[in-house]
Amino acid sequence: MKKAIYFLICLLAIMQNAEAQPFTHLDIGNVRARIHANGELFQDKVNQRAAFEVPKNSNSYTIYSSALWFTSVGQKNGSPEIAGSYEIYGNQNMFNIGPVDIINQQSENSMQFQRLWKVNQDSIDYHIQNWNSPNYSAPAEILDWPGNGNSNTVQNLAPYADLDNDNIYEPNDGEYPIIKGDQAVYLIANDYRPNDSIINPNETIYTKSAKVEMHMMLYAFNHSTEAIANTVFVNVKLYNRSNSSADDHNDFKISVYADFDIGYPVDDYVSTDTTKNIFYAYNGDNLDENYFGNNGYGVKLATQAVQFLNYDIRHSLYFNNSSGVNGDPRNLSDIANNQRNHWKNGQSTYFSGDGYNFCVDTNQTTKYMFSGNPTLTNDTTQWTESNPCVIGSSYPNSPGDRRIIGGPNTPSQLYHGDMIEFDYAYVFARDDDSSQHISDPVAKLLLVSDTVQDFYDNNIFTSIEQNKLKTENDFKLFPNPAARTVNLEFEETQFEVLLYDINGRLVKRLQNQKQFSVDELAEGLYFLKIETNNFRQTEKLIIQR
Repeated sequence: MKKAIYFLICLLAIMQNAEAQPFTHLDIGNVRARIHANGELFQDKVNQRAAFEVPKNSNSYTIYSSALWFTSVGQKNGSPEIAGSYEIYGNQNMFNIGPVDIINQQSENSMQFQRLWKVNQDSIDYHIQNWNSPNYSAPAEILDWPGNGNSNTVQNLAPYADLDNDNIYEPNDGEYPIIKGDQAVYLIANDYRPNDSIINPNETIYTKSAKVEMHMMLYAFNHSTEAIANTVFVNVKLYNRSNSSADDHNDFKISVYADFDIGYPVDDYVSTDTTKNIFYAYNGDNLDENYFGNNGYGVKLATQAVQFLNYDIRHSLYFNNSSGVNGDPRNLSDIANNQRNHWKNGQSTYFSGDGYNFCVDTNQTTKYMFSGNPTLTNDTTQWTESNPCVIGSSYPNSPGDRRIIGGPNTPSQLYHGDMIEFDYAYVFARDDDSSQHISDPVAKLLLVSDTVQDFYDNNIFTSIEQNKLKTENDFKLFPNPAARTVNLEFEETQFEVLLYDINGRLVKRLQNQKQFSVDELAEGLYFLKIETNNFRQTEKLIIQR
């Protein structure tokens, strides 16, 4: 009886802690996705259920949990030292909500940062047009935007239009958040914590914080194209907030963890397509059943992917819902191994079988799990879960509850004071008709991923820092702010001018023009980019009348 009471108390404590965790939903497109303030994504923590619903209001889900992992491996006292943090299946999380107190080198726990920020572009547009109207009051989503920190943090946190260039977010003076998409959710978290160690039979592995402050903007579009409306985009910025070179990272690996549950969660396969920079899950049989009150996708099968948008995919590795060598990682040592294409015992991943137990003795290692194309059903050289042995006859793997990680090929150095930024997306596809083969939705996914990449390339302006090349041929634009006409001072005669609005939409393209009109454009913040064959630079342009 005492054990039962103790278990009940612990369970209630866990549920109360889950309920206390701030969360909101990104829900403007065809997806309703739950987001927690510490970076845990797409999980109903109270009920331990999936919370990435697509299509919205269908009661069908494709992701149980997702999060960001990062590690850096070094040495301490002759033993391995791993700096990093991770979250897995909604239960182990090393992230604190809020930014870093850079003065005292600890997590900043002020209540103003213990939250998320959800903003709609419609509200921003209305604010831009009406901020100085007599009867206008800015909504909380504009007023509360974390443009600035406090005296213990860095001065500027979330991006905003600084119209007077004073580094102070002043929404009552017409300034506003800069977001991507038609709706965005912004979160700030950090991994500051005490040093620790993992005691193994043969060695001690030291662990510590990576001293990282994580900014994530998850965003979506209310778009007429189904592929875009079904996609959640993510912009990630990782800042090393340490003030010491002792926390410089030379082996910094980033991965996105995804516990895909395509409707019925225990009948899935996983795969990787390096030509599309995606890793994904799909059904391992021809019927996706209902599961504990959630609707499956039935005979119209679905697939869910993670797609890296501005870096190539660096690696992928799956694991099962188990405690074995190729099962769930349990600590930072396991995480670091998995991110470097090793199983928990340090063995390399092999191109055959399930990657651990291989059936073709070629000793060929791989960085990408199940990298064959499942739609090429008659090609026995394709390494897929349906054809794990690659050569000759091959019995398919048993579908299961798969988890998988994949990482972008971002820089491996993250020194104190530096930042790494990358973009990725959660991409969904579903067969329009009853699926004749389990690979049918995969064929659609490969097309949808092209649509998403093209949309990103042509419409999403990622950042000023990422698109500026250092050069002596910098241009100047004036006046700025501009009312009607913009002038460029620039030595080159052959160049292209690209003008983007704050949503990344291209609103003007010009050739070799050093003076042009902006009379037809609304007031607000724009990004003006000049490109030549060997030069590229972007600057802010404010249109104000």
